[in-house]
Amino acid sequence: TTLLRKFISYKIFIINKNLHILGVNKMAGSKSNYLENKILNYMLGGTAYTVPTTVWLGLWCSADTTGALGINDGSTGSAAGEIDTSGTGYTRVSVANDTTTTWGIATTDGTRRNAISITFPTALDNWGSDAVDQVAILDASSGGNILYWADLSVAKTITAGDTAKFDIGDIVITED
Repeated sequence: TTLLRKFISYKIFIINKNLHILGVNKMAGSKSNYLENKILNYMLGGTAYTVPTTVWLGLWCSADTTGALGINDGSTGSAAGEIDTSGTGYTRVSVANDTTTTWGIATTDGTRRNAISITFPTALDNWGSDAVDQVAILDASSGGNILYWADLSVAKTITAGDTAKFDIGDIVITED
């Protein structure tokens, strides 16, 4: 267990010819061990943590026959199962990491929500042979460190022509 327990809620919409809701409300998710350690070290007299001015959202497919894919608290941005970028049109989406553009101000209950829509590029080909079922907030456009991650409550297979999008207020991060 950790001192700073967290719960992350995500909703993602996939737009093709119809609007599909992929996930709703609270799902399994967490702050990464990397970010927990940075905050603990800073708050308890250690090294200051430099907050990234830009963060990226990435999508993962955790299902496979070996169980080797997917992300968890100990994962890095190089975790197996992120959507392949070769010929698929997939790329992580960058957003400003601030309270005026992207995330809004924390509420009195320790919750922050995205204040802008976050849209991934339109898929040029299928985004993997398995359904997208995880999302992460990272500190780099590739590799890097996972800051927050979550399982989606409903997985979605992304095919050519689909567009994954988080509408305003769909990403909810709560510190408890």
